[in-house]
Amino acid sequence: MGRLEKDTHTPISTSKTQNFLSVLQQALQQDKQARQGRGASTLKDTLAGIHAKVLLQSEPSKLNG
Repeated sequence: MGRLEKDTHTPISTSKTQNFLSVLQQALQQDKQARQGRGASTLKDTLAGIHAKVLLQSEPSKLNG
């Protein structure tokens, strides 16, 4: 019989899914409230914060989760 060389399994790839509809709806609601209160839109800043979460990550080891 053979001998066990390694007992480690390294995934070739990984994936993570998340529904961002509620996040976008909340951002739009906050923007609407900000425009009514201060008269200035905050949507651009809010979406910039979300931007990194929705981009595809090509390196599996950099994925959180």
